[in-house]
Amino acid sequence: GDLAWIANLPLEHRMALPDGTHVLCVHAAPGQDDGTGIRPTMSDAEVATAIADANADLIFVGHTHWALDRTVNGARVVNLGSVSLQVLPDLRASYVLLEADEAGYQLEIRKVDYDHGVVISQLVAQKHPALDTIRGFLSGQRRPFWEQ
Repeated sequence: GDLAWIANLPLEHRMALPDGTHVLCVHAAPGQDDGTGIRPTMSDAEVATAIADANADLIFVGHTHWALDRTVNGARVVNLGSVSLQVLPDLRASYVLLEADEAGYQLEIRKVDYDHGVVISQLVAQKHPALDTIRGFLSGQRRPFWEQ
């Protein structure tokens, strides 16, 4: 089933953009699919330690649900944010648009407003098993774990 498929996913995905930029995609941080991830409150020194063995020019991370774009020691670290489980203070859906060609790449974090109440109503109607958790995110009741 789906759990077996997820359990067998690789820890990382590497690729090169047409201009030769080395890209690393991970869930939390290089070498980690869980834990604290790359948090917006981390110092440059802490981020540098977290990405020290990444061997990449552009590192995409997730896990914290907090969109960010920063460069540390020449490596650009980008968190895509979250389309459905955003964290305060910005509850808009966020995603990243990457356009790349031989001349380089452009990257933009985009944010979109949507009606959280409609989503919550649909989850209630479906008796979604994670309703309380999702409602906590969408209603702004859940603080980012690094603020707790």
